[in-house]
Parts: sequence; C-alpha cells; structure tokens
Amino acid sequence: YQALGEAEAARRQFEAGLALRREHQGADHADTLRTAVKLYDALPVATKLEASEPLGRDTLERLQRTLGPEHPLTLE
Repeated sequence: YQALGEAEAARRQFEAGLALRREHQGADHADTLRTAVKLYDALPVATKLEASEPLGRDTLERLQRTLGPEHPLTLE
C-alpha cells in the first residue's frame, strides 16, 4: 500500500498485523518488532512527533534488549 501512495491503508494493515503478531508471537519476537518498525515508518511525520512516540520508544527498547544494539533491525 505504501508504494501505491495509500498511506492510510498501509497504516491500517500494519496496525492489524502488529496486533496479530503480538497476540501470536509475543511483543519481543523479531517479526513483531519488524512490523512495529514498519508501522512507525508508515506514520506521517506529524503523527510520529506526537501520537506514535510511545510506539517508537517501546519498539527501540525491545529491539535493543532482544536483538542487541548492533542488530540491523535495531539500527534501521
């Protein structure tokens, strides 16, 4: 959806995917964290600065704790 310029549809898909991954794989699973990064990246800049800050901080903390600070996904 992002590549097609459908930012809102992409955001909804990433939100749904993140909820499913958290439920079935857990919040610290690498695939769950990757989906959280993609959701964060799909959010508009204005949203990132306000509403999504907790998502960004939580995801970064989990990435550093579970995959390490030098893992490619953490550095992304």
